[in-house]
Amino acid sequence: MTETVEVASTTERDVNESMINDLQQQIDKTDAEIIQLIRMRADLSKRIGTARQTTGCPKFAYSRELALLARYRPLGEAGVQLGLLLLRLERGILAQP
Repeated sequence: MTETVEVASTTERDVNESMINDLQQQIDKTDAEIIQLIRMRADLSKRIGTARQTTGCPKFAYSRELALLARYRPLGEAGVQLGLLLLRLERGILAQP
């Protein structure tokens, strides 16, 4: 009987490991998509900054930055920090020629 339990445990462990691997692959794919979206967002922000400057407006619109932080606030303090990181990233990209 002990062998049967061990076999079941081994099979269950294999199934769990397979499920964990599948989920980790999904996370990796999601991370790649997030990075692509961040790059897209930064590019859009750079284009907006350039357009704003050509019309004589400041490169940054603080009301938009505050709105971004408000959108991320439902994720808690970590969400606000994420919003701040996005702004920091975009400002770095906007500073590049």
